[in-house]
Amino acid sequence: MVEPGLTEALSAVLGVGFGAFMIAKPGIVLAVQTAGTRPDRQPGPSGDAPSEGSVWETLIRVAGVGFVLAGLYFASLFL
Repeated sequence: MVEPGLTEALSAVLGVGFGAFMIAKPGIVLAVQTAGTRPDRQPGPSGDAPSEGSVWETLIRVAGVGFVLAGLYFASLFL
């Protein structure tokens, strides 16, 4: 088996770091992802931008957990 290198180390650090950020601050991630929407278009089916406590924030947190788990997997390659 090939020894883990810089790529795996960066994957571990970025996966855990970005995943933790997604879990802690899903509103910021959502705001960044919807920043480019045009004002003359309706951002969502209800015409409102996604808000606090929405299903989107839950999905972002779930994706964040996935990133953390993937980062921990890559970190386990160093053990």
